[in-house]
Amino acid sequence: SALVASEILKRQSPSARATVIEKWASVAEVCRNLHNFNSVLEITSAFMTSSVFRLKKTWEKVSK
Repeated sequence: SALVASEILKRQSPSARATVIEKWASVAEVCRNLHNFNSVLEITSAFMTSSVFRLKKTWEKVSK
C-alpha cells in the first residue's frame, strides 16, 4: 500500500492525483477479477491512509 500511496502523493495537482487513483482503482478491479484479493486489499488500504484520504479536492475529481 505504500507504493500506491506514494504514487498518488508524488503528483502535485489534484487532477493528476485523481488520474493515478483511477488507474489504481482499475488495477484493483483486474486483481479482483483474477481473485487476487490480497492486492485488492492493499490498494484499497492505500486509498484509506490518512495522507491520501484527506485529499478532498483530489477525491472530488475522481470519476465514480
